Amino acid sequence: MSSKRPIKKKKKLDSNLLKTVTDDILVNKERSEDQTVLMEVNDIPPIPGDDDQPPPLPLNDTPPPVPPINDQLQAEEPPPMPDMPDTPPDVLPKFSPDELPTLNRTDDDMVGDVPKDMLLSEVDQASGDGKKKLFKKKMPLGEILVMHGVINKTQLDYALKYQEENARDKLLGEILFQLELIPENKYSALVPAMMAQLLADKVHLDEVGQFIDFDLFSRFKLSQLEKESFFPLRIVENKGIRTLDVFIENESDLIKLDDLAAIFNVRKVRPVGEFDKNLLKGLISEIKKEKAAEIAPEGSGDVTSITVLSAPDDEDVDSDAIQRGREDNYISKIADKIIYEGVKLGASDIHIEFGEVPRVRYRVDGVLQEGGWISPEDYPAVISRFKIMSELDISERRVPQDGNIRLGIEGFGVLDFRVNTIPVSSSEKICLRILDSSKLHSLTLDMIGLPDDTLESVIDKITRPQGLVLITGPTGSGKSTTLYSSLIYLLETKGKEINICTAEDPIEYKLEGLNQTQLAEKVGLTFPKILKALLRQDPDVILVGEIRDLETGSLAIKASQTGHLVLSTLHTNTAVATIGRMVNMGIEPYMVADSVLAVINQRLARRTCKACIAEYEPDKKEIALLTPAELDAFRFLKGDGCSKCNGKGYKGRLGFYEYLPMTRDLKRLITEAASEEELLLQARQEDFLTLREFGIGKAKEGLTTLEEVLTHTIDQFE
Repeated sequence: MSSKRPIKKKKKLDSNLLKTVTDDILVNKERSEDQTVLMEVNDIPPIPGDDDQPPPLPLNDTPPPVPPINDQLQAEEPPPMPDMPDTPPDVLPKFSPDELPTLNRTDDDMVGDVPKDMLLSEVDQASGDGKKKLFKKKMPLGEILVMHGVINKTQLDYALKYQEENARDKLLGEILFQLELIPENKYSALVPAMMAQLLADKVHLDEVGQFIDFDLFSRFKLSQLEKESFFPLRIVENKGIRTLDVFIENESDLIKLDDLAAIFNVRKVRPVGEFDKNLLKGLISEIKKEKAAEIAPEGSGDVTSITVLSAPDDEDVDSDAIQRGREDNYISKIADKIIYEGVKLGASDIHIEFGEVPRVRYRVDGVLQEGGWISPEDYPAVISRFKIMSELDISERRVPQDGNIRLGIEGFGVLDFRVNTIPVSSSEKICLRILDSSKLHSLTLDMIGLPDDTLESVIDKITRPQGLVLITGPTGSGKSTTLYSSLIYLLETKGKEINICTAEDPIEYKLEGLNQTQLAEKVGLTFPKILKALLRQDPDVILVGEIRDLETGSLAIKASQTGHLVLSTLHTNTAVATIGRMVNMGIEPYMVADSVLAVINQRLARRTCKACIAEYEPDKKEIALLTPAELDAFRFLKGDGCSKCNGKGYKGRLGFYEYLPMTRDLKRLITEAASEEELLLQARQEDFLTLREFGIGKAKEGLTTLEEVLTHTIDQFE
């Protein structure tokens, strides 16, 4: 008898313990009809009999308290199980025994006997349909990592404490790598685990992005990644050796691995994780959804912030009708959001590009950056919306089209947009140039960054009664800004006394006081025709948008020799090369020497962010820019990246300038058809600074970096 007594105690203890465990995971039907049951009827274990083995203890870190054993407990019969409904209720996804240790809860995590993150949301409960909904609450990232054995509970607590005390601005994944809590052998298990949790809707894509560098996959089409069954994950560097981790199906495909090594410039390519094609498809699908959602409007608020005022080139535009057609229109909201984001970022251009997943990019401070993706189903309608707004032919997709839009944008005032469409493979691409005339009025000649002595000389040249002043540089170098700043100076100082006429393609800014003519080649209105007509309009100052050919150049030269000041632009790399370019067009050297007053060659470089500027170690190319004397006194500064510059290290732009005024000696050399090298040597004797030298000076002041100098300038003495 004595030998059996402990067994009976244990049997009855197990029955009560089973009740405790069941109460922890089963929501009592009598307490709330809207709470979801965690087990199916068939999953509930039967009450153990006399001959059954005792059930195992629950796999919680802290087992539930053991009820005291006393005579009364021994005499009691095991309590009956609660009544279960005839129809099994909906259930949660089941957890394997290995997953159970992650379900540890504290008192703060519980609502009665039910964990907070197991409750239906208020929205679901309010819908009255709570019993039919699965839980949508995302699982905390730390719990997922513990669940899959990547880290343990102690390491998670340590990382969270470190984050709270030292790195609130960093994500948990960053901290775990920083503290080296995720070893290399655990990363192989982490990657497929995070993909599986993403597929199960338990984590967000940005949480997966803490462990996968999503910048890497942009070098491939998503369809290529799915077809060839691989996905680049991250690049790690150890003792100077760069290694690419890749999720790939065929780990023995040496050709593919060598290709990846060459593409990413790494020494080694390391397959990571047990490959599952469904996980890869799920990841790519989520990436497409996330990118498309970046552009898709979230509500109707954006529509009212943008108002169509007119399409400036067409007097018959019914802007009210266009605005009415935009109300409650999903595609119009997408177009509005694209425009608004570009204006908010301070972009100069907006690119809407077709692809496997169409994308939007913004040119900010001269550099293109991703702005989100558009659903392929919405892309044709978005293109049509922009065509309608700029009064273009929506049925014409075979040839390029040009148009204009004028919009009133809440918080930014009235802005003009120059719109261009061009056919691309299987679709069209659109580019919008943002033109803010309000900024131009405040950007006078003394604000564009010219040195004081250069500014004084430029003002002298543009106030002369006749001659030719040329602004040169590539597209996007700020030539138009310099031209318009010169015209604004003339309007402010002599506007009532002079007649200023322009021939432009297109008219970028409409300024009061100018007589501006738009080039229209379709009807034969070319630069030469406009110039010939303008000479009969009694002009004092003529602006020619660009000298493109001999006829335009010859007319500009003749106009500058017959009592008119002419301002124009050319596409050349240096100021000295401008002279040779005009001669190569067919203009006689003596006419160039007699007409040209000055040449300004310019570039726009990014300005170092003042909020995060710091010293750094330069590379060999940057050191090679400086002379030994300059190197001793030079402070190498650049932006580290912060919230004010969106992590770029740059905010805003400044100009690099070459200024070449025509002197007596230069005119003599031009007339003698001297070479570009001879002209440069003569200019150097007259204190001429090249673009590179000007840029190095700005870098020395901490206004930009030597990296920008290398990007935008060349060595003219090589």
